[in-house]
Amino acid sequence: MPRLVPLPLLLLAIVPGACTRSTTPVDTDSDTDTDDTDVVIPDPVPVSIRFRATFGADPARCDVAVDGVGTTTARVRLADFRAYAHDVAVIDSSGALVPVTLDPAPGFVDGGNALLDFATDVGACTDDAATFTTLTGTARADAITGVAFTLGLPRAASALPLDGATPPLDRASMFLNTTTGRFHTRAAVAVEGATVPWIARIHAVGCATGADCTEQALLPVQLPGVDPAEQEVVFDLKQLLSRNDVTADVGPSAEPGCSGLPTDADCRTLYVAYGLSAIGQDWIRGE
Repeated sequence: MPRLVPLPLLLLAIVPGACTRSTTPVDTDSDTDTDDTDVVIPDPVPVSIRFRATFGADPARCDVAVDGVGTTTARVRLADFRAYAHDVAVIDSSGALVPVTLDPAPGFVDGGNALLDFATDVGACTDDAATFTTLTGTARADAITGVAFTLGLPRAASALPLDGATPPLDRASMFLNTTTGRFHTRAAVAVEGATVPWIARIHAVGCATGADCTEQALLPVQLPGVDPAEQEVVFDLKQLLSRNDVTADVGPSAEPGCSGLPTDADCRTLYVAYGLSAIGQDWIRGE
């Protein structure tokens, strides 16, 4: 009786090169191919996003006073302005957000979390002399048509205990407690004639130990049309505080200003400006 050859072996024997893997790229642009499956991943390009703090058209400085801040048009100087940021991205030609891999910066950037610091140790400011106002990194974007970031920290980073925390999460003045976590933003102005600064403190609320918060108090910012190579991101503190009387304290906080709680009357108008509950940010722009 003749020996039967199994069908798979027979097919391999009659198809030349059936066991050889081709390394020739498939031309998906040929006239006979209607399904273009080529995916082009752009090479990483350097990104540098510069930030600036102002009172309207005037630079926000610790040693120079400006007029017209708040509902009473008070004369103030910068006393503090620091803000955490994460989810830094650029906007590409299709309008998509492309994450930026941030360069490490000792004391200010670790992984995806960054601390922007505009306060020095002169004039009305009592922070250390170091400032940090530029984020650098790389992004796989074909073109950069805007920038994006989230003001504040992810819950996991915000709630880390202060003991043993590494920079930039080690700032005691940016830490509230182990339940609430850290201030996302801390802005203060020294009002002419006042003995203590008026402080805006933005942090998550309704937090429980080991659990999430009812309000994360994060501010997603998207600035389409801002070219970081030519423009800066501007935090306009005059606009941020435009709904507040910085010469008075109408809330229950121990210090003048917003304690960070929505029940604080000083916070309710400030939180509108800050953009909580999806109300837009009118104090951040590119120029």
